[in-house]
Formats: sequence, structure tokens, C-alpha cells
Amino acid sequence: MENIAIIFAGGSGVRMGAGVPKQFLEINGKPILIHTLQLFQEHEAIDCIYLAVNEEYICYTQQLLKDYRINKVSAVVPGGETAQDSIYNALKRAAAEHSGDSVVLIHDGVRPFIEYEVISDNIASVKEYGSAITSTLCYETILISRDGEQVETLPLRKDSYSAQAPQSFYLEDILSAHETIRATENRYENMVDACTIYRAIGRQPHMVQGNRGNIKVTTPEDVYMFRALLQYKENEQAFGFGLTNRLAAKMNRYLGKKVQEDKKQEIHAEEEKSTKFWTEDGALQEDLKRIAMSDLIDWEKLRGSRIVVTGATGLIGGMLVRALMCASELRGLDLKVVGCVRSREKAEKQLKSFIEAGMELVVQDIQIPIRIDGSVDYVIHGAGMTASKDFVDHPVETIMTTIQGTKNLLEFAREKQVKSMVYLSSMEAYGVVEDANYIVREKDYGYIDPLQVRSSYSESKRMAEGLCGAYAHEYEVPVKTARLAQTFGAGIPKNENRVFAQFARSIMHGEDIVLHTDGSKAHCYCYTTDAVLGLLTILLKGENGEAYNVSNEATYGTIRQMAEMLIEKYPESGSKLIFDIPEDANKFGYAPTSRMLVCAEKLNSLGWKAEVSLPEMFERLIRSMKAQEV
Repeated sequence: MENIAIIFAGGSGVRMGAGVPKQFLEINGKPILIHTLQLFQEHEAIDCIYLAVNEEYICYTQQLLKDYRINKVSAVVPGGETAQDSIYNALKRAAAEHSGDSVVLIHDGVRPFIEYEVISDNIASVKEYGSAITSTLCYETILISRDGEQVETLPLRKDSYSAQAPQSFYLEDILSAHETIRATENRYENMVDACTIYRAIGRQPHMVQGNRGNIKVTTPEDVYMFRALLQYKENEQAFGFGLTNRLAAKMNRYLGKKVQEDKKQEIHAEEEKSTKFWTEDGALQEDLKRIAMSDLIDWEKLRGSRIVVTGATGLIGGMLVRALMCASELRGLDLKVVGCVRSREKAEKQLKSFIEAGMELVVQDIQIPIRIDGSVDYVIHGAGMTASKDFVDHPVETIMTTIQGTKNLLEFAREKQVKSMVYLSSMEAYGVVEDANYIVREKDYGYIDPLQVRSSYSESKRMAEGLCGAYAHEYEVPVKTARLAQTFGAGIPKNENRVFAQFARSIMHGEDIVLHTDGSKAHCYCYTTDAVLGLLTILLKGENGEAYNVSNEATYGTIRQMAEMLIEKYPESGSKLIFDIPEDANKFGYAPTSRMLVCAEKLNSLGWKAEVSLPEMFERLIRSMKAQEV
């Protein structure tokens, strides 16, 4: 027998009048749903949580769970047409994984003030009486009216109670009640909650006392009440009013954690003393250290390995070779890092300290067979054309570099019998997806017009992925594909001209941000450190012949929203948003306007998670770009 929380949060929030469902509105910097989930996360009697949300928000919800370390959630399931449909979906999932005598507490995702003791009382009531309906005595007169004009009945106030949540039952009992109601002609009509459903099948629910502060956030007025209650709780804890043994126990646990954190800081301080100073770019140095010291990677698997990285003067390839060199030094891994580049001069300028430290440099055109002597353990292929304008001005070169280059690297990996290879593809391989299907997983594809010149990039990326799959199947080359969202961060080349770099320069120099489109294109981004850790995760844990999205779903938004965020975050720049849309925007090589939320749950299942938010991405990028200007 287990105690399971069923949290339903599938609503659209129409009564709130907000642009996002009410459960995702942020109060005091945290979504309402997270406020609610944390109550069950912190209750030691709750074993697991099943969460039902609007299907379009599943990826975003999963990212929130990672961001706020809500690890009791066993599954996030799609919500239904009604609240009861959402609850039923979660109950079915729970029943597939737990015994029928488990206790389920059904709670609304926008009731964030349920007290600890009420959760405990619900569990105890189910075990004694078979059910628990959280309720409070009504302090106002209740009127019964069918037409909203004439009062038909006035129940005695002393006999009137308000039903709240959670409402709790044995799993098999409430699931059976739902299935009985669903089999009727009217299904959930007039079934406003679990208590109504339970009574409709002839069962008598048992009441437990709730707390009056257990409000449901439904209207804008409720938000103000929510904020006031939060302030009250903060005052209560700050000044000692109503301080309980439970809060004191939490503080003791916190102090224990703090001792551990202090020890970690001492260790990091010692590491700092011995860390090599790789670059004068402080943000980049911090990022390299973060990758090298990350526990997400099983670094021992790489010990003593020789790793070839193509595109080593590009943004991601450059970050990879730097991070591998840094990890080798900090962890004593004795890695042999080989950077494959087109221009020795450019490489020696960008990677001077790393070459001096022992990084091997190979000047090689990937459109001809790869010639690197000696054994090789791993290959990460990141070379290719990345400038949008080149896709239009040089489409043939774009296609041939992608396809011929990838074929040569696959042949090289086959010849060297490498342990693993990763090919860096792009979210553009998905093409243009329908708005209704904008959440994209690895098996979802949109449309690409092969006769459009701009398609030279996206179509060739698809073909290169096909080559990877073919080599994995026919020649058993252990290759995986990484589909990256647009990635940026500290250490970008000075001549970088993609939109993120243009926006950052405008903020730095106090210039207006100029958009040459309406800015409605929406997608996700990924910070360089998160991307590198994702690629290494795929290299070591990914399945051969498979593709993995590398994306931070929490950064999803339009180009316009990104520009507006920067202008709001850096008001001292004086930058304004300007639209200068030419008659023929195609000459700029912009990707077709669409929206696409690249879902990374498949990579998340390997233990990876994106951590750097969009504002922090720009903060670190701007720090790095300023260091380069010095």
C-alpha cells in the first residue's frame, strides 16, 4: 500500500484572462503549480505523484519539475476535456503501476495552501473510513436557487460545509466509481468533484476538517489573496508566530545540508587554487569548469581516450575541445583531444592556450577522405556551414559539405572502429511543423520544400541523418544523432552574426534591436555548457542509430519576446525594438516562420537536464563579448 497524490492541472485558465493557464502563472517568482506540488513533495507520507496537465504543456511541466527538483512525480499524463477526465487519466496511469489498496489524494493544482496536517488527516481517514473529503464550515449563509433570482432553500449555517481538496480514497474504489459514471449516458455532467462521483454510486464519503486558507486560485482577485497569504506565511516564519515542531525539523535538516554545502565550497576553493587559467574570458572559464566538474558525465569511461572533434573553431566544436582539455587536467584523465579545422591560423588564434597544453591540431577539408594517423576512440562531428546567408548564397557548398563531410567522417569512424560517434544535426531537420503539432519529439517531422534555396541546410541535415542511420544499420558504426536547438553562450567568435549575437551587441552598445521579420518565429534555445554536456551524454549513453533532441524547453518563445526581454532586463542600454521588414526577406536566409518546441524528454531519460535560463544565457554571453572587446 502506498500514498499517491493525483494532481490535476489541465485547465486553460479562461476565467483568469491570462495568456497562459493559471497553474503556470508565477507568484513570487514561482509557478502556482510548483507551489502546490512542493507541499506533497515535502510530505514524508506521500510516496509518489501523478500529474495531469494540458498536453501542450507537458514538456514545459517536465522542465519545471527538473528546475524545482520535484522528484516524486512518477508521470505527467495528458489532461482531458474536463477536470474529471484529467483525474481519470491520472488514476488509470497510477492503477497500472500500483496496487488497488493504495491511498490516492486527489488535489487541484491551483490549491497551493493545503496544510501539512490536512494531508496527514486525509490519509488517516481513508485507512479508517475508506474516504476523506476535506471541508470547512461555512461562515456565510448558503442560498439554494434554480434561476438565480428566487431563493428556494436556506440550509442552516451550522449544517453547511464547503468541500475543498484533497479528496481521498482507495485507488480501486475511486477508479471503479469513475468507470461506472463514464459508462452512463451523461458521464460527468454535474459531477463537479470526486465527492459527487463517490456519492453518485451510493457511497457515503467521510469528512475531515480543512484549513480556510486552502483557496483555489481561479480569478484575478484570487491572485491578490494568494500573495497576501504568502506574505502572512513569510511573516509567521520570520517572527515565530505559530512555529511548529515540523518547521523546526525542516530547519534542522536545512542546517545539516548547509554544513555539507560548506564542505563542498571548501573543496571547490581548493580546486580553484589548482585550476589552470585557460582564458581571460571569465564567463568562459567558469563554463569550462562547470562542464569539467559536472557529475552528469561518467568521465572514467573517457579516461585515456583519443577524441576527434570536427569543427573545432566553431561555437560548439570549440567549446567541446576546450571542455575536454579542461576536464582532462582537472580530473587527470589523460585525454588526447584532436581538433579538426579548416584554418590553422584561425585555430591557433582561438585555441592557443589549449594547443600549447597538448591539444592536437589537424588541418583537414572534410569533403575529402579523413586522414588522421593512430587509433581513435570517439568522434564528434560538428563541422558544417552555419550562417543563414550562406545557405542562400552558397546552397551547393552547404549541401555537399554536410553530406560528403558526414560520409567521410562515417567512413573514418568505421575504419578506426570507434567506440562511439555523435553527429551534430539541427532542429531545422524537422522542417516547418503545423501549429497544432508544434511540440516536436524525435519521431515528428514537418514539411521541407526541397526546391527552396534556403532548404539546402535543412534538407541536407536530413540526408546526413539518413546516412548515419544507414551506416549504423549496414556497417554497425556506433553513431548517434544530436538535434540541437539554437545554441549560444560564452566564447562565441567575434564575427558571429546570428540573431543572439546581434541582439547582445545592440544591448552592449546602446543601439536599437532591429528585426527584419515580424518576430513571430518561436522556438527553444540551449546554452553551450548544457549543449556540451548533452552531447557527451549522447556519446556515452545514447543508442546507436538513434536521434536525441538537445534543447531547453523552458526557453521557448518568439524572437520578438526575446528582444523585449533583453530591453526590459537592460533598461540602461536605452535600446528600443525596431521593425525594418524588407520586401524580400528571403535574401537574409531566415528560416521559414513557424513555432516549434523541441522536446528533450528522450535525452532527459539518460540523466541530462538543461539548467541555464534564457536571461542567464544572455547575461553570460554579454559578459564574454565584453571581455573579447577589451
